[in-house]
Amino acid sequence: MQRGLPILAMWVWILASSVCSGQGSSASHTVLVREIHFSGAPGGTQIALGEYTDFVVGHRMEEKEILKEAESAVGAFLRHRGFLKARVTPKVRPANTIGNSQDVVVLDVGMEIGNRYRVKGTTFAGLLPELEELDLKQACKLQEGDIADAEEAANCVTNLVAAFHHKGQDVKVMTQTTFDDTLLTVVFGFDIEK
Repeated sequence: MQRGLPILAMWVWILASSVCSGQGSSASHTVLVREIHFSGAPGGTQIALGEYTDFVVGHRMEEKEILKEAESAVGAFLRHRGFLKARVTPKVRPANTIGNSQDVVVLDVGMEIGNRYRVKGTTFAGLLPELEELDLKQACKLQEGDIADAEEAANCVTNLVAAFHHKGQDVKVMTQTTFDDTLLTVVFGFDIEK
């Protein structure tokens, strides 16, 4: 019976080690981004794209967080410039470093920018009688013919909510975009509801 105890103890130790190592592998993998490469970028935007993503270079972050942040930042950059249907696909790959450390990576950001849209118009629905037309125009500065800037459309929502809040009303603003892919235009619709 005594000989079985060391074998049992060894199996308990192996089992505990495998459980602990399994828990360690479920933790997120952190990497250091050495550089970023862009493909499919609109002409003349490499420097500006770098400014949107430089925050990930030289900092140790979780790989999944790097991918999420890069997609968000580059997507915002493109939508700000009228590429409202752009698709961004970031990937990390090991950097060519001495010793080939898996912790040092290059971030490759691929873009399918699609069409660049211009504003065809804006529409408002819902609680319109509660605001004057001048207030609506001041809240939403999207002008026909302008580049369709998604950031400016988001500002419209914020400004509309603030205008109603100033009048003592809490509202939510639902947005809708209607694309014309033939004319490369978009109508931004804002529905104001209590």
